[in-house]
Amino acid sequence: MPAKNVESLRQKECRTQVVRLLRTKPFIDDKWVTDRTKLKEYLVVKYPKSDDRLIPIWNYTDEGKVIWWDASTNNELKTSIVGYDANWERERKDTSKLSYCREEFNSSITESFNTDDFAEADLKYVEWCKADGVALSRFQLGRVNDDDK
Repeated sequence: MPAKNVESLRQKECRTQVVRLLRTKPFIDDKWVTDRTKLKEYLVVKYPKSDDRLIPIWNYTDEGKVIWWDASTNNELKTSIVGYDANWERERKDTSKLSYCREEFNSSITESFNTDDFAEADLKYVEWCKADGVALSRFQLGRVNDDDK
C-alpha cells in the first residue's frame, strides 16, 4: 500500500521505510517536528512504513468532517489511550486520538533532514529512497507519470 498522500510534497513507501519531503511553512503538524525554533523551509523525514497507519485522513459522515483511521488502528487507539470512554463527544474522541498519534508518530521518525534549499531536500529524499531500495529521479515539474505513489 502506498504512503498516505497527506501534507507532503513528495512521499514514497520504500522497502522498509516511508520517506517524505515536507514544506514546513506556513504550517506543519506537530507529528513531524518537536522543536520549531530552528525549523527551516523543507523537511525530509523517514519512518517505518508500519507507522504510516497512525496518520489520519479526513472522512465525511452525517456528523460532518471527522478524523479517520482504519478499523484496526482505531481499535488499537481506543485501547491505548488511558481513560478512553466510548461515550465521549466526537470532538473529544478525535482530539484524544490525534494527540496520542502525534506523540507516537513523532517518536517513530528515524531520521530527518532540514534545509532552506529545495534542491538539497529533494536530493536527500531521492538518496534515502534509493538507500531503502527504490530508485527515483529528482523532482520534475509538469511530469505526467508521478513516481510518488
